[in-house]
Amino acid sequence: MPKTHASHTKPKQIRKIQRSSVVVRPQIRKIQRSSVVERPQIQEDTVVHTRSTNRSTVAFIGAGFSAGQPTGGVAEGPAALLSAGLAGAVEGLGRRFTQTELVFPSADLYPFCPDAGLHQIKHSAEAAASAGCFVLTVGGDHSIAAASICGVASVHQDVCIVWVDAHADANTPATSPSGNYHGMPAAHLMGWFDKSPPGFEWLPAEGVIDERRLVYIGLRDIDAAEAKMLRDSRVTVFTMHDVDRIGIAQVVELALAAVDPLRQRAVHLSLDIDAVDPLYAPGTGTTATGGLTPREVKYVCTELGRTHRLVGMDVVEVNPDLDLPGDSRSMHGDNPSLNVGVTPTVKLAAECVLAALDDSLDSMR
Repeated sequence: MPKTHASHTKPKQIRKIQRSSVVVRPQIRKIQRSSVVERPQIQEDTVVHTRSTNRSTVAFIGAGFSAGQPTGGVAEGPAALLSAGLAGAVEGLGRRFTQTELVFPSADLYPFCPDAGLHQIKHSAEAAASAGCFVLTVGGDHSIAAASICGVASVHQDVCIVWVDAHADANTPATSPSGNYHGMPAAHLMGWFDKSPPGFEWLPAEGVIDERRLVYIGLRDIDAAEAKMLRDSRVTVFTMHDVDRIGIAQVVELALAAVDPLRQRAVHLSLDIDAVDPLYAPGTGTTATGGLTPREVKYVCTELGRTHRLVGMDVVEVNPDLDLPGDSRSMHGDNPSLNVGVTPTVKLAAECVLAALDDSLDSMR
């Protein structure tokens, strides 16, 4: 296991591994070093312009958007998490829970019906972030991240993005093998489209996220065109090979150092549940073997929450129709507010949200 591997490695060896792991490729290494050292003024300005989020109110945005891909059932993700008892569990952490449910037209997103209502998510996320809430956007497919992150970034202007996924979602309309928009939102957010499709006027053509402020964790299924674009970019990438090699703790530490070296920026987590191995999270539409374990994905959520700069979170691609039956037995350590018998993928998604919001570990240090 990655954790055992890291624990038997001498400290000097760990530091050496860290330097090489930050860079999956030489071009990225060079840019990462310069971005850490040469951009203090940009980050200082960010502190002035980024609004605070106390996370005392969690604004749940139910975004059952499914037009970015062809598989049915993913639109039921928000309802499934609410039925699992998420609201009560969040309130059990001492947070206030507000709820907004969005309705979308039944349409293919790309190329027949661009946008298809995504702008609603952008406006809801922006309003919640402006009010100082923690913005929790639950999909729906990963298309929603284009809108949620755009909304959050309009308030937290220099927000950095931790994208946890089996896939890079960095295709463009020109490179996508399928034409499905749920494989494109990261590219769209970074301004990689040659031109923005009709209906996306709310997302600036130049993008809203600088490449240096986006880091991937858990990639393992990348299209050839995406891989080339990522190599030529200033995006930081940690694949599952990196997780296996140095352990999830070092990956998270290095990921945050790459996008937020001065520890001042707001952080947004975009979590695709297919980042988790389908052995543990079968209820999703685009599975890929060799993914994160439940402990690893919850570690990511916990560590980002403990920065106290986590201002938003997407939970996407949870498909209850593809999930396995839940376990009718409860276990010690299960959150008592979550219902017994919840299907495994839905339960894990809810636990990831709670891990990101639970500050109880801080009181033990």
